[in-house]
Amino acid sequence: MDFEQAETSVSSYLETLPDQIGLVGSLCDPYLLTNKNGDILGYSDSTRELLNLRQASNLSNILTAEDYQKIENTLQGNKIAGEEVLVPVAINGETATWLVKSIRSRSGSLFLHRIFLSSEQEEAKNDFLSNVTHELRTPLTALVATTEVMLQDYKDIPQSELGSMINLLHRNTRRLESLVSNLLDVAAIQNGTLHLRKSWASVESLVKDAIDFVQPLLNSKNQRLEIRTISEAPALFVDQRRIISVIVNLLSNASRYGPPNEPIQLIMANEGTLVRISVRQRGPGIPKNEIAMLFKRFYRASTSDKSPVGTGLGLAIVKEVVELHGGTVGVTSQSGKSTTFWFTLPIESRIQGK
Repeated sequence: MDFEQAETSVSSYLETLPDQIGLVGSLCDPYLLTNKNGDILGYSDSTRELLNLRQASNLSNILTAEDYQKIENTLQGNKIAGEEVLVPVAINGETATWLVKSIRSRSGSLFLHRIFLSSEQEEAKNDFLSNVTHELRTPLTALVATTEVMLQDYKDIPQSELGSMINLLHRNTRRLESLVSNLLDVAAIQNGTLHLRKSWASVESLVKDAIDFVQPLLNSKNQRLEIRTISEAPALFVDQRRIISVIVNLLSNASRYGPPNEPIQLIMANEGTLVRISVRQRGPGIPKNEIAMLFKRFYRASTSDKSPVGTGLGLAIVKEVVELHGGTVGVTSQSGKSTTFWFTLPIESRIQGK
């Protein structure tokens, strides 16, 4: 649904606001509906994400004082219905264009606000949608093709080929599972509904489960995994599924960006009150100007010899999950040599973890 369609729909349903507004604009570009006092009557889902809306009931809650003054001057002015006013505002440290349009209403003055993102933000969003589509299509295509062959010729397929087909089905199913899990986690993070279900687990068991998940990916590039334990690693009180996902994300990235036939190191270390887990791969490294952006949603690192790959969700989820556990994340990279991603988790006593 584009903005013009949304505007027509909103005009038709003004008497049923604010219930209808969420349905009308759920898939629209970022926009809000307010009265002349700046009270928020409705907004699209993309606006909630962009402005991090939670309890905000007025534009003054989500804009700087300076930007709100610009918008307020427009709302309080005598604007003719249909007239549009463009106002530059700051959103998430970026300059965006805020379009205010007065619309006719029997219930009083109403205003539609459309937010135009910067070209970089729009490009990131479009790249994300394109890459999610690609990431979904690739394993789905493999699954469909393999199952069709098995259904048609299952009686004549040699045992050795059948085993390979089952392995292919398993690998692509796990790939889909990982992608869908990432998408669900991002949605939960945005909505503030990501909750941890903690239980006790050994570091070794968490690492083992993660390795089992990514082993087919490592095998496909002939990458050997070297596991190093510097000192005794205690049990941790964590959300096991999410910490396994953190390790899977780091190992998958190391495999994706690391060269074939080269080892990947996974290092576990007990640092007193913390456990540190590091994943290191050889390769071209990450440009210094990109390191600060790596843990932002939709950002995908580039290298000197390949274009960005993936959805740009994995590291953002890693950061959120680790910080929810009270830990930290980081990365070090040496140009032309190696890159190491690491995260820490606090060591809790059995009494604290109850």
